[in-house]
Amino acid sequence: TGGYVRISSQSSVLLNSLCVTLPVLKLLVASVQNHLALFGDSGLFTAIFCCSLLEKYESLNMALYPFVKISKHILSLCIDYLSSETCGCRIPVDFSSPKLLLSLVRS
Repeated sequence: TGGYVRISSQSSVLLNSLCVTLPVLKLLVASVQNHLALFGDSGLFTAIFCCSLLEKYESLNMALYPFVKISKHILSLCIDYLSSETCGCRIPVDFSSPKLLLSLVRS
């Protein structure tokens, strides 16, 4: 009984295998998939951020249109920042230095 099990270290593989029908979950999955396609990271920050936005939206009982408009604006600000050279999340990594890689992993 039950479904199949998908094991992967890539969040994009896991998200692509999900079958979601609720609109809010479709929005969440699509947001993270778009982020993964653009940045190629794990998408964990984006998933947490989107969940926080959705929780806030639900607690405010806000109409859908203003929420979508505000969310699109926040999204464009986030993409601009993450794509910029001044993004604090970007760390130059020298893959030839195991010492540097270990310190990055520990942080």
